Amino acid sequence: MSITNKELKLKEKLRYLNLINKRPEALKLLRNYIKKNKNVSDEIWLELAFFIYHIVAGKYNSYDEMRKNKKIIKKEMDEAVIICKRIIKKGKSATNKDILNARIFLAQIYAMLGNKKAIKLAKENFKLEKCALTANRVA
Repeated sequence: MSITNKELKLKEKLRYLNLINKRPEALKLLRNYIKKNKNVSDEIWLELAFFIYHIVAGKYNSYDEMRKNKKIIKKEMDEAVIICKRIIKKGKSATNKDILNARIFLAQIYAMLGNKKAIKLAKENFKLEKCALTANRVA
């Protein structure tokens, strides 16, 4: 499904909230939007995964904290993982940009969780789209 004008306005609001470091408010706004609207574009679902990832990452500032709280982090990240995998599975029915972004987010989540799939996925992403972003993620 392509993004609607309503969703474009929502994305603008989300970017603003992200810039002023109000990610929890953005997450709440997203969840309410998704709850009220049945057909939501993949871009909005990716926004949800983005905010979940960044909020969880922000809670645990050091490697030691992440290692100690790995089970809690995994539980919190499961929703983002499910979103990413669902978009990736859509294949040709989703845009290439959405699929690549879902793959990048998934690799980042795996890396945060210490999952060895992160490296393999990051390398596959670079093979699919050779650009600075995917090269940076492999490094």
